[in-house]
Amino acid sequence: MLMFLVSITPMVSRAQTNDITDLNKQLESNKKKIDELEEKSKLYQKTIEQKRRESITLKNQISILESEVEKASIDLQIKNREIEEQNLALLTTQAQITKAEERISDQKENIAYVLRSIYALDQTGPLQIILENATLSDYFQLAEKTNQLQQNLQLTLDSVKEHKTQLLAFKTEQETYKATLETLKQETEEQREGIRGKQFVRANLLEETKNSERTFQTLLGHLKKEQAEINSDIVFIERKLREELNKKEKNEGLEYLIGEKLMWPVPKNTITAYFHDPDYPFRNIFEHPAVDIRSAQGTAVRAAASGYIGRAKRDIGCKGTYAYVLIVHTDGLSTVYGHLSQISVNEDQFVRQGDIIGLSGAAPGSCGSGNLTTGSHLHLEVRKNGIPVDPLAYLP
Repeated sequence: MLMFLVSITPMVSRAQTNDITDLNKQLESNKKKIDELEEKSKLYQKTIEQKRRESITLKNQISILESEVEKASIDLQIKNREIEEQNLALLTTQAQITKAEERISDQKENIAYVLRSIYALDQTGPLQIILENATLSDYFQLAEKTNQLQQNLQLTLDSVKEHKTQLLAFKTEQETYKATLETLKQETEEQREGIRGKQFVRANLLEETKNSERTFQTLLGHLKKEQAEINSDIVFIERKLREELNKKEKNEGLEYLIGEKLMWPVPKNTITAYFHDPDYPFRNIFEHPAVDIRSAQGTAVRAAASGYIGRAKRDIGCKGTYAYVLIVHTDGLSTVYGHLSQISVNEDQFVRQGDIIGLSGAAPGSCGSGNLTTGSHLHLEVRKNGIPVDPLAYLP
């Protein structure tokens, strides 16, 4: 039986080894295709950067949006390739797990066979052994066989232990691949949404301007004015509210909250645009005074710190105008939460850190989104004495 087990195991291993080799070849081929797509993506990025340095015209803006859509489409292909790569890695790991499990199973059968052999020899008395062997040499050969069986048993036990350790490593690796796969699938859907957003902005821009450069420049002026008014409103309201709070008794003000650290208002996620981001798509209109945190449409937005609501600017009638909440905190800090699809607080209301103040939005054309957005996210500003500062310097 032992000889049969030893002879069949390499045949199974060779078949599995061929499967793993094929999968590894597919993985290598997939990586090459990803590298090719990444080179194309870099070329589009260079085009986008060049266009952004040019004068602001309708033709230029449309060209930028089209290049961004093309780049995003290539990036989406890369993500799909990465998903395929993870699936291949999962298949490879599963083949390795199966191989390790079969080896352990074979080794257990070997152990059982050896144990039965050792047991049979132990059950035979010394006198019987001598009588059953014609010569003393036969007796010593049997003793050597017993010793060899015991040595083989130890080697097989060590091998089982090694393969179990290997099996555990493969299973841990498999779980990592599965988690990565789920993340990639989520990012792929978000990228699809981003492409739809850019396509919406392009179509909307052409619709609003009727392909007229003059109309575009008028719209551009309107957007710049709108952003300036929003900023002025935030600065004015914060200063006014802080003056009112300073007039109150200490236990009614914010002094007891000094030192409270900010928390993430939505679950910590990918930053899609950084503070004063050079790649911000609307940088030619204004500097990005915030971080954009990726969050699904309708995600609960919580107060980053305790404070008073200075402004709750709603999108009445859900016309797609910009909606936001301003919270005034202690230490000269305030926070602004933009593109809210729903607001659940009122001005002058006190909120504690972690209280829900509304729902995130920013899907193009949705309630509270405003004109300058290409996909779902939370726009988060942190201001120190009314001046925008980098939120990441204050978030944990």
